[in-house]
Amino acid sequence: MNKVATKDSDKSRLSTFPRTKTGQQILTKRKESQEPSAGLQKETADPWERYEKCFKLHQAGEGYLVFAKNATFKEAIMKRTEISSIDVVSDLTAASHKNLVQLYEVLYREGTLFLFYEVMDVSLNQVFATPLGRMRLYEVAAFSHDILLGLNYIHQIHRISHGNINSNSILLATNGSVKIANFGESKLHSQDLESHQDDIRSIGTMIIECLEPQTFLQKEDCLRSKTWDPKLINFIEATKQRSAQYLLKDDFLQLSPGSPCLKPYIRLARELANNQVELQRD
Repeated sequence: MNKVATKDSDKSRLSTFPRTKTGQQILTKRKESQEPSAGLQKETADPWERYEKCFKLHQAGEGYLVFAKNATFKEAIMKRTEISSIDVVSDLTAASHKNLVQLYEVLYREGTLFLFYEVMDVSLNQVFATPLGRMRLYEVAAFSHDILLGLNYIHQIHRISHGNINSNSILLATNGSVKIANFGESKLHSQDLESHQDDIRSIGTMIIECLEPQTFLQKEDCLRSKTWDPKLINFIEATKQRSAQYLLKDDFLQLSPGSPCLKPYIRLARELANNQVELQRD
């Protein structure tokens, strides 16, 4: 992973937004969607009568970019999973939240489920690997805040744990949005709330991966450097025991100006992504 240390002091990272030349902003309370949508389409059908497979695309796991065979040419990421009984399909619901990758449609055919997801641009792991340098604290707060919003929705509304939160399962788009992937798989596997703290602890792990990759590779659960702001240190510790709802009020997250501040990283990560694809023909 390519990391380039910047010359900015930790103080300057905390107090200003170099790319926007503006000071810190306190987050205003956002109105979030609280109820799962009932709009998920679920049918028994041949997916290739409705969609054309284009190429393999890794988006928080292997999938295929597909296009609808109608006037909309709607694109989606198709993932498939084998199931033992069609009864599990009843557990699937749409996720009506801006910080979850949208599940558009589910088709069942001969023991296989085909899940059709919103297309995103890059993973958080790819963002961490860009040569723009180490993220500033307000940028770290931005992605942490949005992941917590998504987890709070999963935990409070759907009453399950995600079960696989890491920098590969957090996806971003060039408009700055940050979303948790594979909600459908989490519903299928019926992760109970007992492991919800593991979801939240993973945010602290991703922060360490971002700011001290060597520490992350050694599987340590706290930052080594003593120069980090105490708000950051306290936030990472709090992810080990506090709920998402509680952490959304944490002082560290008030540094976030909103996820659009991540756009330079997202755009560069997309340009640097491996452009080799495997074309699929019916």
